[in-house]
Amino acid sequence: MKTYAGDERTLPFILADKVKTIGSKVLVRDKNQTLTYGEVEEKANRMANTLLGEAGVRKGDKVAVMLPNCADYVVVQFGVAKTGAIQVPINTQVKGDLLTHFLNNSEAGVVITDRQFLPLLQSVQDQLGRMKRVVVYPDKAKSDHLLFQEGVEVLSYGELFGGKAAAPEVTVHRQDPVDIFYTSGTTGVSKGVVLPHNHHYHFGAIIAEWARLAPGEVFYICLPLYHGVTQYMSVMPAILAEGSIAIAEGFSASRYWDDIRRYNAAATWTVYTMSAVLMKQPERANDADNPLRVFCTIGVSPEVVEPFEKRFGLKVLDMYGSTEQEAIAFAPYDEKRSGAVGPVNRKHFDVRIFDENDEEVPPGEIGEIVSRPKEPYIQMMEYYKMPEATLKTFRNLWLHSGDLGYIKDDWLYFIGREKDAIRRRGENVSAYEIEHIILSHPDIEECAAIPIPTELGEDDIKIVIVLKEGKKLAPQELIIFCQEKMPRFMVPRYIETKSSLPKTSTEKVEKVKLKEEGVTPQTWDREKEAAP
Repeated sequence: MKTYAGDERTLPFILADKVKTIGSKVLVRDKNQTLTYGEVEEKANRMANTLLGEAGVRKGDKVAVMLPNCADYVVVQFGVAKTGAIQVPINTQVKGDLLTHFLNNSEAGVVITDRQFLPLLQSVQDQLGRMKRVVVYPDKAKSDHLLFQEGVEVLSYGELFGGKAAAPEVTVHRQDPVDIFYTSGTTGVSKGVVLPHNHHYHFGAIIAEWARLAPGEVFYICLPLYHGVTQYMSVMPAILAEGSIAIAEGFSASRYWDDIRRYNAAATWTVYTMSAVLMKQPERANDADNPLRVFCTIGVSPEVVEPFEKRFGLKVLDMYGSTEQEAIAFAPYDEKRSGAVGPVNRKHFDVRIFDENDEEVPPGEIGEIVSRPKEPYIQMMEYYKMPEATLKTFRNLWLHSGDLGYIKDDWLYFIGREKDAIRRRGENVSAYEIEHIILSHPDIEECAAIPIPTELGEDDIKIVIVLKEGKKLAPQELIIFCQEKMPRFMVPRYIETKSSLPKTSTEKVEKVKLKEEGVTPQTWDREKEAAP
């Protein structure tokens, strides 16, 4: 694998460099189209020149992208990067206040979106102060401009390719920000993680080497392309290894192995529950007869690894990291230890375990996982427009993960999350954001959101509410309210009404007690009751 240095470590340079030697090879395909390295480069150049010209985008501007999984997403990723602008990937399930927050906090002036999401944009446009252009994928309709107020220009995706095929004359450095990924990992509102070009190169190179990707191998993507696990943990390693990418619309347990065989995929990224879900599928005689060589994952249950590898004839590679941190520990290709992620990545990071006073604890003792890089621009730069949150995360010059673990014999053992976050359906869900939306209901006085562990290794969401005096609210009514204002992965499964919430002497809700109670006889379960 070719090594890049200095300002070569940018998305525009790397793609252009690969085109010089493998321009005719397939870079990305989906069910509708196949694009070579050269075709992606030309389309990205044309898009960049159009954005810099007619669309008025300048280096450092923000371009929001709200698209379903498709080969064109990769074109957009590189097209925006070539302008020197900053991509803002938007979770396609968000709506209402959360969508408004993403667009306003990022200051995105251009939004590239699929037609199906236009009503979501229209519903919040009065609250958007920066949006000036909406690009409709794949094509705009004659009436689309009527959806938006005066001053918002509506373009068709195809109109972005009227620019010159030559690379735009924009200088991009490795330390320049390339995108802002929104993460819901803490008690507060979602924070925009600003990542530089060098982060994407570095992370991609580590994964390509770790997974032993070879030229021509296919990397299968079924997770959403608005996630980092796909953009810089799948697309980048595939390109750096001079392979190709096969994109599915989403994860389907019944279709998964057929896709792997159809695309002749050698590697893929998965998260949390996917391995357990695949293991629950009926066994087939040809389960191990598939081309998948490495099943890269995050947080796989240790007891699943060995039977999964045996059944499907592959290697499961686990990793620990985050949007903010990068990969600070990952399992060796040929070695595993029970309960451990893998050796700490000492080559690139200083990783330690701290107590609540930021004092390092002895080996084997549980504490917070903290890290700092040994190279510049390989971790997050900041939380966008949130200086206090940035300083808190980087306090005492260490990046604090909010995760608990311990190090033994220089192997990292991940214990769990210290943050008030819930992991559901592959998403980090902020309890704060759930509570914020539910408290906007006129009949609710107080609310607490807590995780309920599931057998698949993730969480279901339970909310405990206190109604205002004299008010009544059926769980089904509250679910409808939530569905109107939340993405699907945030809508709670469990609801329980109490006369009061347990609190400390300082009036802080004691969520530990609520978690200990779990699901009680008084808890309403959406999956067992008649629910919307």
